Formats: sequence, C-alpha cells, structure tokens
Amino acid sequence: MELKKVLIGLLLVDLAFLLLHLQFFTRYSLGMMFNLEADHGYSEWFQYFKEGLICCLLFYVFYRKKSKVFASWAWLVLFLLADDSFRLHERSGDLLAPVIPEALANLFHVSPDSLAEVLFFGIAGCTLIAPVAFFHLRSSHQDRRHSLNLLLMLGVLSFFGVFVDLLHMMVAGWGANSVVVKLFGMIEDGGELLAMSVMLWYASVLWNRTHKPAICVCLENDEGLQIPVELDVNCEDSFSGIQ
Repeated sequence: MELKKVLIGLLLVDLAFLLLHLQFFTRYSLGMMFNLEADHGYSEWFQYFKEGLICCLLFYVFYRKKSKVFASWAWLVLFLLADDSFRLHERSGDLLAPVIPEALANLFHVSPDSLAEVLFFGIAGCTLIAPVAFFHLRSSHQDRRHSLNLLLMLGVLSFFGVFVDLLHMMVAGWGANSVVVKLFGMIEDGGELLAMSVMLWYASVLWNRTHKPAICVCLENDEGLQIPVELDVNCEDSFSGIQ
C-alpha cells in the first residue's frame, strides 16, 4: 500500500473543500453545507471521519505493540472527535464565561464566551496530555520518537484551532472588512483540515508498519529436531523507516 498516495488523496480532498469555500466570497453559493465554518457541513463530516479513523489506527497500534503511549494518543484524538461533534468547547464556554473578567474580554475585543473556550481548551489539553507525557517517558526510544511526531502535529492543529481561531474572533471584534474576517475563518478551518489529514497519514504509516504477519522459521534443538518458531516482525526495527 503506497501511503504517500493516501496522503496526497487526503490533501486533495481538503483542497477541494477550500476551493468550494471560495464561493462564499462571491454572490453565488452551492449551499451552506459547503461552508467550512458551517456546523456539521461536508468538510466537518470529513474531519469526523479522519478523527475516528485515527483513533482506530492508534488503538490497533497499541494492541499490537502493547505501548500505552499510543492508547493515550488515541483517547486524546477521541476527545477531539467528541468536541467537534458535540461542540463541547462552546457548551463549556457558556459555563466558564462568568469567570472571565469583562475587562480582559474587552482588551482582546472578543466576548467572554470566546476567551472561556480558550480556557476550556487549556484545561482539557493539560488533562489529556498528562497521561501522554506519563507513558511517553516510559516508552521505548522508537515509540517516544513517534509520540513526539504526533505532538508536533497536534501543535500545528492547535495553532489553527486555538490561536488562529482567537485571531479570527479578534478581527471580527475589531469590525474588520467582512472579506478579511472570512479569510481568517478559511485559514483556521482549512489549516485544521490539512493538519488532521497529515495526522491520519502518520497514523496509517504506524498501522502499516505494525500490521505485518509473523515469520515462521525452523530452529534446530540440541537433539537435532526441527522446531517451528514464530518471529514477530513488529519489533522496534520494523519502525526504523519512519523518521
């Protein structure tokens, strides 16, 4: 299976959604389901699919390698899926908004709810990354390297999902031109799509390296008898091709 083609295919679908979203900069529209910012639009359903598949792949890698760091990552991505599906950050933002000082919200030209959503992501992020860090430090060298790569991808996803999202709300609060506001929204959602596609590709690579049959060889004992033995190819060396 040529996983590079998988990555190219995922990115092409993401770019198609980005191109279709450009219609909302004009007077013409094929429907709000093509809007990247629409709740449960086509692009969001594609994102749900990617997040769900990443969970399955990482749980499988954990099952095969017995390395709990991959299970921790799978649970973290499952939270992302639940958050996107059920709007957990928006619901929690409504609950946490009263603890946000009005002056702080006015400083950033956003609503208290918006800053409360950032606070929610901070709390949830620290909670979910703690078990990842715990098992990361107790993993093999190769597994730690893969965990760091996943952390890098999560960082890129968080950059668009939190930082660019906050900039998007600030620009809207400043009363910027509608085209500029739409552009920031497109960058935010498009960046999340692309980052999740790369994460899915990487999870697929890990699955592909793990999903290999055992090799059966015959070893001779002291009495000269041939004894069949299965060699598990899913060892650390099997991951050496991933940098």
